Amino acid sequence: MIQHLWQFFPFLHVHRSGRRHVMHLMLVAFVLMGLPALAGAQPTCLPDGDVDQDGDVTAADALLIFQYVFDLVQLDTCQQSIADVSPQPAAPNGSITALDALCILQNSLGLPSCLDSMAPPNHSPTVNAGPDRSVAANTMVLLSGTASDPDGAIAGYLWEQTAGPVVSLVGAFTATAAFTAPDVSRDETLSFRLTVTDDDGAQASDTVSVAITATAQTAGFASVSAGGGGLGSHTCGLRETGEAECWGNDEFGQSTPPSGTFTSISLGGYHTCGLRDTGEAVCWGRNDYAQSTPPAGIFTSLSAGTWHTCGVRETGRVECWGGGSDGRADPPAGTFISVSAGFHPCGVRET
Repeated sequence: MIQHLWQFFPFLHVHRSGRRHVMHLMLVAFVLMGLPALAGAQPTCLPDGDVDQDGDVTAADALLIFQYVFDLVQLDTCQQSIADVSPQPAAPNGSITALDALCILQNSLGLPSCLDSMAPPNHSPTVNAGPDRSVAANTMVLLSGTASDPDGAIAGYLWEQTAGPVVSLVGAFTATAAFTAPDVSRDETLSFRLTVTDDDGAQASDTVSVAITATAQTAGFASVSAGGGGLGSHTCGLRETGEAECWGNDEFGQSTPPSGTFTSISLGGYHTCGLRDTGEAVCWGRNDYAQSTPPAGIFTSLSAGTWHTCGVRETGRVECWGGGSDGRADPPAGTFISVSAGFHPCGVRET
């Protein structure tokens, strides 16, 4: 028996200082005195280390387990697993070693025990940053996360932006953060990460994406042209995107331009004409004199008059169509660099 007990002296030597050393010596003395009293005992050892089946691991239980480990007593059915003992001994396989038995004995006697430093492992928290979503630009967005800790409490929250146009987060250190969606010119996606920390320092993270839908913006006007007076009064503008937009009198459809883009636009009395980027002339509105029926071919510029329209061809030749009374639709020969239809046409020759 003494030979077995001396196996613990290296462990005890680690604690050879002051009162702790005295307590360990008292513990060994207690073991030596208690062995005769329990010699020959034949109780049953339950899996949780409770010998007398009263629900608690007492000093007597621990002493009996201590003796059993050193083959000093024989127990009928003693399971060596103490998985239910709290705190747990050092043995990773759940078996009671000689050192575990001494630790249990120390703990049962209320003495400083090697079990005191064997805290159960901490479990990491869980976190959910919320569902992905889409929002419009210039709207308030709430980021609402949830978290829990199976063996403690959540000690801290941290929201961080990981992608997209930078925004200012309000409440970044709380479960719910907020920001204003930026005014973007095209659709953008912002990403955020929520990290939580439990009261033991363990962390967990989750991410959420917020798609920002750009606000539709109307392009400005590149040019504006006003039409004739009276019933023909209307105005058209050419957007920066090339689309024509008209307003005013629309009795003959002169304020209803076709779809597509134009490089220039000109208004007549009751009709309107535009020049496509291909050089094709397109007209709409009143057409009783064929003023809205341009000839095929390519023009470099055009001008709508009261009852007629004229355009300059690539060769510099002027060509007119529509009301031809008084020769308004009959331009002279030669080359021109520009033409203006008006009530009657005028042109600038190339010299």
